[in-house]
Amino acid sequence: MKFTKLFLISGLLSTAAFNISSAELVKVSDQPAIPKSIGLEMNHGQSSGEVLFLHRSPESNLAITPQAVLYSPINTQLKIVGGESNPLVTYGDTIPNAVNVYHGADESKWLTGIPVHGWARLNNVYPGISLEYKPNDAGQLVMKWIIQPEGDPEKILLEYPDSIDISQTLEKTLIVRLDQSRISPTIRIPAAVAYQSAIEGDPELLQKAISFRILSPKQFGFTVESRDPTLPLTIEILLINSGSFALAPGPVIDEKNNYFVAENINDAAGKAPPFTSGLWGGCGIAVESPIPCTDSAITKYSAQGKLLFRTYLSGTHSEQANYLNLTSTETIQVTGSVSSQDFPVSATAHQRNHAGPAPVYDSRTTVTGDFFASTLDSSNGHLKGSTYLGGPEADLLEKTETGQDGSIYLIAHRATKDLPVSGSPLSGQCPGNPCLNGYAARLSDSLDQLVYGTYLPGFTRATQVDLDGSLYFSGSADPGFPTTPDAYQTSATERKAFIARLLPTGNVLTFGTYYNKSGVYGISEMAVAGDGSVWASVSLPEVSTPQFSYTKQNLIRISADGKKLLHESEISTPSHLGVDHQGNLITTSNYDNITASPNSLLSQSCGSGSFTRRNPEGETVFATYLPAHYSFSGVNGNNELLLRNPQGTTFRLDESRASFNPFAGCVVDGAQFAPDQPLSAGEIVSIFGKNMGPEEGVAFELVNDKLPTTLGKTQVLVNGEPASLLYVSAAQINLILPFSLEVGSSPTIQVITPLSALSTGKGNVISSYSAQAPAIHPFRIYGEIPPLAAALNQDGSVNSRENPAVLGSVIALFATGGGQTEPASMAGEVTPLSLYPLAERNINIRVNGAGVNRGLEILYAGGAPGLVAGVNQINIRLPEELPESIIQEGVLSFTISSPGSSSTAIVAVKQPE
Repeated sequence: MKFTKLFLISGLLSTAAFNISSAELVKVSDQPAIPKSIGLEMNHGQSSGEVLFLHRSPESNLAITPQAVLYSPINTQLKIVGGESNPLVTYGDTIPNAVNVYHGADESKWLTGIPVHGWARLNNVYPGISLEYKPNDAGQLVMKWIIQPEGDPEKILLEYPDSIDISQTLEKTLIVRLDQSRISPTIRIPAAVAYQSAIEGDPELLQKAISFRILSPKQFGFTVESRDPTLPLTIEILLINSGSFALAPGPVIDEKNNYFVAENINDAAGKAPPFTSGLWGGCGIAVESPIPCTDSAITKYSAQGKLLFRTYLSGTHSEQANYLNLTSTETIQVTGSVSSQDFPVSATAHQRNHAGPAPVYDSRTTVTGDFFASTLDSSNGHLKGSTYLGGPEADLLEKTETGQDGSIYLIAHRATKDLPVSGSPLSGQCPGNPCLNGYAARLSDSLDQLVYGTYLPGFTRATQVDLDGSLYFSGSADPGFPTTPDAYQTSATERKAFIARLLPTGNVLTFGTYYNKSGVYGISEMAVAGDGSVWASVSLPEVSTPQFSYTKQNLIRISADGKKLLHESEISTPSHLGVDHQGNLITTSNYDNITASPNSLLSQSCGSGSFTRRNPEGETVFATYLPAHYSFSGVNGNNELLLRNPQGTTFRLDESRASFNPFAGCVVDGAQFAPDQPLSAGEIVSIFGKNMGPEEGVAFELVNDKLPTTLGKTQVLVNGEPASLLYVSAAQINLILPFSLEVGSSPTIQVITPLSALSTGKGNVISSYSAQAPAIHPFRIYGEIPPLAAALNQDGSVNSRENPAVLGSVIALFATGGGQTEPASMAGEVTPLSLYPLAERNINIRVNGAGVNRGLEILYAGGAPGLVAGVNQINIRLPEELPESIIQEGVLSFTISSPGSSSTAIVAVKQPE
């Protein structure tokens, strides 16, 4: 089969001029990463009596007794067989008064001041053998056996009573299989570690070969080779059991740079009487395989990342926090949804009793009951106030706002019947069945009064509380929305977008208007300007083809009295709208179709979205693409954009600075330019950034049949190894990753330019990315929607809509990311004109389409003969026949998948004549 070298390589060499004087990220502050574990929580009554302490972390959520490690929610345990039933327990690295547990409505059973320990030791579990538990930095619980010279490691006997089989992999990982009806039927313990030293904690350790000794389908121990009987021996294993996930946005930071996070954490001890011989109920699934019941946890850390306190809000069923705020009175506000009928509420709470449906234990859907709102003292985490709010149906809290006076606004976009109303509400009931209206409740800051509760006309999507306590709300509404006199548009004949403003008393609209354009449905984001006018993004009709669809948005601005349309233009679907201190509109978007400013930070997309600043008239004054893995953190007092990287460092974007510093924003695969894809050995990738090379792009020329490793005076090092370069410009570098990358490694990619050497002496380093199993990505021909894959028909011609492949024929698809070949490919070289199949052909191709589950026959997958190593060629035979419904508009869509990733390719096809 023939192939065209120019056809393939030209897709990699998109040129980009770049203004060398551009915006720059300037470091503002570092925020420590949230610790994976707070330590070991002493059991002071928050768990069953046999439990000594709890370890609650994302990686190992466990309860520890003198004779077992208890797993929740899978209701299994790891037992210590034949050991001392009541060993002496000692603790260290203690943080006093660290944990508060508020469980149930009985205040006499609330617990405060529980200590946390860095480690705990069970002494003489077996003769001459002690057991220590200690969390590691990854949040995993380390089970550490300390064997004195007189002890015998073969006395250690561990058992999973619920196991049906135990095995050990070649990598010496222990695999424990439980009954398949459980939600987590497999437990894995990574390979054990053993070492000896004359002094405990001595860095000069003598590591010993160790493996698991499997004694039965339920029991195991350890086998240590070449043990020195005169020295102590230490054996360590990791206990892993998924535990928590963060929900509330944050962290929230106070004036001393202490920071607060809210998490929903699986209960480490079980919500019903835990770990009995029988089964116990979980939350929302069959009792024999429960999913976790969750507690809401609010944790405070110092600026250095030291635990200051953690407070649990806990009931018998589940709590789901989704909002966290710190007020000017040093009060923590947390709100969410609750299914527990015994959630901790204060004596003065507005609603002391759970009004929603009883929790469901035998359904696969968790039923949510009421909203909750709680306040804590920010100095010690003690509960100040707490209340339910809800009706008899399953209510879900979707948005929370805080007023200037500390009052809390609880909002449901799609409300239920019979929610609490008060006074003279705007609307005292929901007219539809089912209810399709919104709902808003305003609680006093002490949570003892309902200032108002009212239904909101229309389906609510976006809300904002003004300084005076007014609630702006918007969304979509059917005809009959209560518009105000002289509003911009007072009527509609079908469901349309609306914007309204509700007085602080909750009973009168100061304005309400439709935005009534052809095809307009609803508002997704909204921001109120200082003058009371409202910016909003409005959904337009979806643009669709059989394989591609997207939604357009309009940006509008409505006057403060709701009577005039001040601005209207198209906008990318925003993820955030806001107004800065000078009245400029700021937007972030996850979609990448802006026109970057000449002084932008990045002129090309990293797949991470964009940032735009518009003046009050709606004219763009600055726009830039955002680097990968940076999150939007707001705008500072000087109206500068703040971004935070995954390590917690905050940067401000200086839009006016004439920066000459190189900046590398992201690494993307060289086929679909998709970020966050696993990188494979030999994969073609692109780096997007600024000032990384010459303003005019430079393409490669082969020297002695090899690609250069320096181009335009720029070099890229991958784990210190020079990479082969295809193209270098100020804004983009195309390169081939070395074939030396190992599966599972995290390579460091460093861009070295003359500018970076002068300015930093170190070059520019991009954060690490995982190199995983083969990931196949099709090249794309741009300019078509949807874009076709880079493919050749059986006669060697380029596949296109004008030149489709015949069903039953062979096509060649070109890709990258397949990994190493056999024989091995060499970095920078051209693949010989012979077959170099992939060493690991873990790829699968299947036709897409409803009711179709048909694979395509792969005839060859490997290096593309005559092209640079890193370009893969996949020859596939098309099915001889397919339903007409699958071939739409003359194209066939199919998915290419591998253990590393999957992607969709589209080729033009036709039926045989």
